[in-house]
Amino acid sequence: MVTDFFKVSNLFLYERKLDNFLLLQKSESPIQIYFLDVDGCKKVASENNWQANFTISINEILENTDVCAVAEFNQRLAHWTQISFGGAYVAEIDKKIRVDSKSAYLHGIYTEKDFRKMGIASAVMEKVSAYLLERGISRLYILVDSRNPSMLRVVAKAGFKRIGAIKLTKIGKLKLYRRKGKISDFLESK
Repeated sequence: MVTDFFKVSNLFLYERKLDNFLLLQKSESPIQIYFLDVDGCKKVASENNWQANFTISINEILENTDVCAVAEFNQRLAHWTQISFGGAYVAEIDKKIRVDSKSAYLHGIYTEKDFRKMGIASAVMEKVSAYLLERGISRLYILVDSRNPSMLRVVAKAGFKRIGAIKLTKIGKLKLYRRKGKISDFLESK
């Protein structure tokens, strides 16, 4: 198929400074957000058949993850965000995003289809920000695919600023990258 042979995509790196932010989530929200270690993440994923949404194992999904933020809406699993303190491997670019000890990298962000466009991802982003600020983290980073307008809106609403980009051109098995902005400061080989 021609579209599989030649593909161009852009990944944008965003940063959010956590020194002065306002918690936007309302306290009477039906959204319950909690934080789990990796074993807790695996348990929740297994109990909710979360693996069915992915083509790789839950162990691979949780690689380089330190904490998961999980959101339930009316007692149903609605959203999942992975948090890493050292960085995480990004398969699309075959590189690891690395961050310093006062920063966190958000990845593996997924909202179940039934719960999209309800503000859940934004509520989780605020709760994650508060959680990390309490633990001495001063900056958040996230890599967002330009073809994901919902996530682009979430990061803009949460106060993230774009600081770099990677243009990925795939021709067959050949991958070509062009970097812009500060993104090179965060990349290391696999």
